[in-house]
Amino acid sequence: MASDKPSREQQSPEMIAFHSQYSALADTLSGNQSVILPFATHLYTNDIIDKTVHQNVQDSRNPPYERAVTILSAIESVKMKLLPEKTFRAVVLALRKIDLSMTANKLIEELEASGGTVPPDLAPQLSPKESKVSLTGDSQLPVLEDTEPDINDLMNFVAVHIVGDQWKMLANSLDFDEAEIESIAINNQYEVLECCRDLFNTWRSKAYPPYLWSELQTRLCSPTVKLNAVAQEIPKRREKQKEMNKKYEVYQHFSSPTTAVLMQKVGCEVSDKWRGIGSELGLSPSTLSNIGRKNRDDTLKIMDVFSRWQAQLTTPNTWSSVLIALSSPQVKEMKLADIICSDLKK
Repeated sequence: MASDKPSREQQSPEMIAFHSQYSALADTLSGNQSVILPFATHLYTNDIIDKTVHQNVQDSRNPPYERAVTILSAIESVKMKLLPEKTFRAVVLALRKIDLSMTANKLIEELEASGGTVPPDLAPQLSPKESKVSLTGDSQLPVLEDTEPDINDLMNFVAVHIVGDQWKMLANSLDFDEAEIESIAINNQYEVLECCRDLFNTWRSKAYPPYLWSELQTRLCSPTVKLNAVAQEIPKRREKQKEMNKKYEVYQHFSSPTTAVLMQKVGCEVSDKWRGIGSELGLSPSTLSNIGRKNRDDTLKIMDVFSRWQAQLTTPNTWSSVLIALSSPQVKEMKLADIICSDLKK
C-alpha cells in the first residue's frame, strides 16, 4: 500500500528544512524549557498551532521534551503542509522572539540548502551583542548610551525619516510578529507617523528587546531596515538637544506663557510653521491632522496647537519648551527664539 507521506520531491523547501532541524529544535527547546511556552504562545497568536496544543504545552507537569515535541509535531503535521511559507516565517520569528536567533539562522540555512528562497526580512541576524560589535567595528558608528529614549525624541529623530513600510521592517527587527505589526497598522489606519508612535510605545512596554537608545541604533542598522544614516545622526541630534536644553534651562522658571502671549510672540511671526511647532511640543500626528482639518488658516491652527499643548501638557508648559521647539531642526527659528529670550529678560 502506498504511503500517504509525500516524497522529498513533493515536499516544499520549507518542510524539508523544518524536518531536517526537527530533532535539533526539540533538543534546543527542551534544554531551554523557560522559552517553550512563549514559543508556543507566539505560534498560537499567529494561528500556527491550535488552542488544544497551546493548552497542552501550558501543563508544566509534562516533561520539557514532550512539550517541545507537541509543538513541533503539530507544526509539521498540519500548517507546514498547508501553508509552508507562512508557517516557516512564523517559526523563525518566534525563535528570534525568544532569543534563539542562532537556531533560527540554522533553519534559514537549511531552507537555502533545500532550494528555497529566503525573504529579505528573514535574512540571518546576529544576536544584539554580536550586532553591536560588528557595527561599531565596521561602520565606526557612534555608540549611544544605554538610556531609555523619550517618545518625542524617537518621533523627531527617527519617525520623521521613515517612509512607506520601513516602519514594518523596523518593527520586525524589534521582534514584533506579523500579528502585532498588522494590529498596529489597522489601529492607526496605516498612517506612518501614527504607526511609528504606536510601535515605540508598545516597544517601551515590552520586556525584550531592551528599550534603549543603543538597542534602537543596532536595529536601525540591520540588513532589513537599512537606516544607517539615521542611526549615525542620532548621537549628533541628541548632543544638540542637550546643548539646547542647557541653553534654555533658565527659562523654565519664568511664568508659564498664556495662549494670548504665545500668539503675540510666536503665532503672529511663524504661524505657517504650526505643524512643526506642534510636533516639537509633543502633539501626536493625529492631533495635528485634526487641527489641520478643523481650522482654515494658519493663525487659527497655531492657536489651536498652543491651546491643546497647554491642555494636554505633552511637554512642560514653560518658555523653555517653546524656545527648544523654535530652535529645533524641524522649525529652525533660532533668531525668533533669541528675540524672545531678550524680551523675557527685560
